[in-house]
Amino acid sequence: MATRLDGFYYARYEGMNEDGSTGQGVVVLKDGKVYGGDSTSCFVGAFEEQNRVVVARVGIYPLWGAYQSVGFEDRAYDLTEIRARHPLPEGELPSDVDMHLDAEPYDKRLAISLYVKRLIRF
Repeated sequence: MATRLDGFYYARYEGMNEDGSTGQGVVVLKDGKVYGGDSTSCFVGAFEEQNRVVVARVGIYPLWGAYQSVGFEDRAYDLTEIRARHPLPEGELPSDVDMHLDAEPYDKRLAISLYVKRLIRF
């Protein structure tokens, strides 16, 4: 089922690597599903809007043998709760909607923060 968040997004994140370095990639939100990746990993999961707050569960799957400039571990892991910091406005969202989100690290090592901005609305 289509959602008001469906689209192609730019993503920037920090806290997923031991050294605290940042990364960036792309994410597609479509019909409650999350698909995306960067130069070292694929992202697959689901999202929903609960009382105007976006909540997602995403698995991160390293691309074995990919160039690993930021020291990613060679194992898959899940971010079981990614939650927007602020509620979204009611009604139709702007084409270039952006969100700041936080996630619980898979190993409690570092807090993970994400920023996503919609580039194309579906």
